[in-house]
Amino acid sequence: MLRSFASQVPRVSSVAASSTTAAGNQCLRNLSTANQKYAQCQQQQQRPLNRRLEVDLHELTMMQCLEDLTLIDVRQPAELQFQEQIPGSVHIPLGNLRDAFQLSEADWQQKFNTAKPNKINKGIIFYARGPIASSAAVEIAHKLGYKKSRHYVGGWEDYCIQNNIPFLKVNGDSTAPGLSSEDDDSTIKQHYNYHYYNPDLHYL
Repeated sequence: MLRSFASQVPRVSSVAASSTTAAGNQCLRNLSTANQKYAQCQQQQQRPLNRRLEVDLHELTMMQCLEDLTLIDVRQPAELQFQEQIPGSVHIPLGNLRDAFQLSEADWQQKFNTAKPNKINKGIIFYARGPIASSAAVEIAHKLGYKKSRHYVGGWEDYCIQNNIPFLKVNGDSTAPGLSSEDDDSTIKQHYNYHYYNPDLHYL
């Protein structure tokens, strides 16, 4: 009977070792994902800017201090359930941008509680989570005659990293600056569609 019991011991140890190995592999995968995200952010910051179409956080901050811009957030409403906005920005989802710029000055003022940007004298800076939606916004604006418009390439992700603030809204649980958990990140990405159109925000 003792021999029978002893024969089971290696099997238990084997199962425990297997579980430990699996947990360790998962930790390594999570660490690798975090490192990849950080490396992507660093690479984006090191890439030379096209000053004709792009700005970094330093230039954006200077323009805000001089009150020489209209800052427009083109993310979807669903994204703003999880993320904050850069102070002083106006929220116009990308899918509504073209119609918004066709508003009269009076209607723009009423909708956004700020003056409509001038095509000649005042710059427009777009931003989103990263560079994709904001670059599309620049293309739309240029076609409508707003040739001074540019975009903040790093977007909300870079803003969080540079200012050492959480990437997601803090609801009891803190989130590391600039990085979200894998679960939260996938939840947000389910809503991504940068040709998003919300009829409730459509300007007739």
